[in-house]
Amino acid sequence: MLVPFRGTNDYSYRVDSIGTTRPGTVMGTTVTPGNNTKGSYATAMISSLARDCYFISIQINANTSAAAARNTIIDIGVDPAGGTAYSVLIPDLLGSCASILGGLSATGGVGVWYHFPVWIRAGSSISARASINNATVGTLAVRCIVYGSPKDPRDVRLGTKVTAIGIAAATSSGTAVTSGTTSEGAWTSLGAVAVPGWWWQLGMGVSDSTMGALMYYADLGLGDATNKFAVIENEAIQTSGSEALSKEGKVVGCEYSVPDSGVTAYGRLQCSGTADASLSMAAYCVSG
Repeated sequence: MLVPFRGTNDYSYRVDSIGTTRPGTVMGTTVTPGNNTKGSYATAMISSLARDCYFISIQINANTSAAAARNTIIDIGVDPAGGTAYSVLIPDLLGSCASILGGLSATGGVGVWYHFPVWIRAGSSISARASINNATVGTLAVRCIVYGSPKDPRDVRLGTKVTAIGIAAATSSGTAVTSGTTSEGAWTSLGAVAVPGWWWQLGMGVSDSTMGALMYYADLGLGDATNKFAVIENEAIQTSGSEALSKEGKVVGCEYSVPDSGVTAYGRLQCSGTADASLSMAAYCVSG
């Protein structure tokens, strides 16, 4: 079940953190990760929002290096005032090997996108920090777009918290998943859902220094060992032979309410060829 975002036409306030920057292969705020520990928050992507915001889109890009495995997790932090003391709003987004932008090179693509209907107070600043499973930490870029002033606030459902399920912080990765090829891979438990979630996103990580030019379809299921409902199905994720990964830019998510106990999140993958090594997945749910 895929439920697309209603669209930007429903909002009269929109701020893109790249502003009027000329298009390039690296777009957004430069973030320097720590080695399997979160680095410092970067300079604010957006400072002092003029209005309350109800939806945020996040793009991770330029996290590639030839012949290097770069499993990475990224936090999005918010400071209600000042931009000096951030609290995590969106934790542990998988951004492994996120591509540079543009399709004119082997490493080019759309980067890695995520979308969340969450409330961010006017006056807030937004920043990012990251952790990478590589001693050569390098840098990556993070961009965000926020939306506010809906035409009809009664139509807007939003949350106040995002929970990550299936993250292995010690290796900056998700939960190991074995991809299928000619058929779907097996459902793999990412972990129990401990909050009353209602909006869902999935992430895929890869830790392989010799990635292939491949297409993956990723599914996210909710349920138990016997019965599962696929809340996100066949989300396209693409890898290249130059160790780059792209995850769709369009808004793909699902409104599906679950209680705070008795439900487990599951992930599975199917690959167009011989799958890369050390694949992982994580789930993200909005609550509140």
